[in-house]
Amino acid sequence: MSRMTVFHHAKNEAGFVAAVIHVDDCHVFYGLGFVESVDHVEPYAPPEDTTGDPSALVNEIAQLKQQVINEQGQQAQLKQQLLESQGEINGLQQLLEQTRAQLSAARVKSDAPLTDSDGATKDQKKNSKA
Repeated sequence: MSRMTVFHHAKNEAGFVAAVIHVDDCHVFYGLGFVESVDHVEPYAPPEDTTGDPSALVNEIAQLKQQVINEQGQQAQLKQQLLESQGEINGLQQLLEQTRAQLSAARVKSDAPLTDSDGATKDQKKNSKA
């Protein structure tokens, strides 16, 4: 079983760490940034600050907060419009029910026998004349 030593930069006094690995696994360690010789170890460099300018972040946060506030205002307006529309729908439903009731009452009257001013129906008058 063949072994080899590989090296990787580190934040310590030596500036690197060493690992003894099986030769067949070297491609895995090379993929992780290990090298064959201590001479090839690059000095440790801390990761770059990717957060950017703090004032730019503060401005971005303020813009996002304003966007949230605007969207909440739009949601409130839409909710108010929805409530108003629901009120209009309720009013129209009541008007429809009233119209149906009036139509039903008119049908009942049209089905009733027609009467004169004295309250007699046409059929009663025909029978009394005969």
